[in-house]
Amino acid sequence: MKLDAPALGRLSLLLDQALDFDDAAREAWFAAFPAEDLPWLPLLRELLSRRASEESADLLDRGPVFTAPSHGEAEPGSTFRAGSLVGAYRLLRELGRGGMGEVWLAQRDDGQLKREVALKLPTLGLRRGLLLQRFARERDILSGLVHPHIARLYDAGVAEDGQPYLALEYVSGQPIDVYCSERSLPIDERLRLLLQVTEAVAYAHSRLVLHRDLKP
Repeated sequence: MKLDAPALGRLSLLLDQALDFDDAAREAWFAAFPAEDLPWLPLLRELLSRRASEESADLLDRGPVFTAPSHGEAEPGSTFRAGSLVGAYRLLRELGRGGMGEVWLAQRDDGQLKREVALKLPTLGLRRGLLLQRFARERDILSGLVHPHIARLYDAGVAEDGQPYLALEYVSGQPIDVYCSERSLPIDERLRLLLQVTEAVAYAHSRLVLHRDLKP
């Protein structure tokens, strides 16, 4: 089945509906599927079976909550500290954090490029192996995405203490809704910005990457 934009939209809708049911109700729902949706059944079952695993269930049920700190200092509870080294990168200030880690403004500190980067640092907990697997998958996904509206992946590795990191393009700016509100942008200018976002999302979709947690 070709996964073009309309097909992806239909698949996303069906998956959202399926996730609202318990196992018994879901099977009854599948049994009553209209003929036009029957081709989706094998893929839906595959996606739901992945969700049943510890990894996918955690991603779909909990999802990361990403908030930016109000100051340059690390918020209480941060795993990292400004001035410390992660691999070849020195941490400057925390940019934000989510359910699986933190993102810091950092700079290479080994005499090579002085370019500032957004350093994504997965937080290593009890399920270290699982987090490392996710990190490796995200690294592989990002390395294949080359688009003017998607932050580029510059570097990836694991520090001597075992801490994995992703060095991403740092874009200094504001959330898109704040940017629009502060400048009182008219509708046509807001739509032009939104089109840039949709172009980036469509590009990711064309490479079978679905982002289910977009934020302003």
